[in-house]
Amino acid sequence: MTSQFDPEAWKTPQVRAAEAKMASSMSQAKELLKELEKLKPPPPVGISEADVAQLAEAAKKADAPAELRELAKKVDGGALSWRDVLEGKAYDDPDVRRALTAQLGEARELFQQFEEGYTLDDVIEARRAAEESQDEDGSGTTFLR
Repeated sequence: MTSQFDPEAWKTPQVRAAEAKMASSMSQAKELLKELEKLKPPPPVGISEADVAQLAEAAKKADAPAELRELAKKVDGGALSWRDVLEGKAYDDPDVRRALTAQLGEARELFQQFEEGYTLDDVIEARRAAEESQDEDGSGTTFLR
């Protein structure tokens, strides 16, 4: 009589537990993938001609950030278009990145104020007071800090 060889005999209880845990994780991953496949991606954001015109006009304003004015020169020269900028197609251009990064300053400031515990009402009131102060004396630098 020949004895049967069990190919699983070498596995320790720890190996068997690890295999069971991995099988469970793989099963969960497969379920998550099925759920993800059901989700529909959001529709692409449409860029209207009004959006393009608004950005072009903002770049022409005297108080436009210097980075945006530099970008306007590039657009006027035909190197890229405002639509390319808005759609993200021109993000590889260092001038586009510089202009967009410069615009993040105010958003960072707002985020930091919320992180510091200021409420939306606090932030709005401080900005309103700063705008009024700027109207009166031209400085307008009294934000929350």
